[in-house]
Amino acid sequence: MVNHKEILRLKSLGLTHREITDATGCGRNTVTRTLARAREQKLSWPQAQSMSQQEVSQRLFPT
Repeated sequence: MVNHKEILRLKSLGLTHREITDATGCGRNTVTRTLARAREQKLSWPQAQSMSQQEVSQRLFPT
């Protein structure tokens, strides 16, 4: 399962997409798609920090 919350946290620390890919084991497209959805949903790390991993994933990719 993709840890979208961790991707947002690492991006807030200034890591590049490649560094996030290496740190999380996710593919480059997954990282790019997650960060794009976060921008679309206006979800920043400070907001995501107080949410559960499941809440972050649901907000980014509702079913």
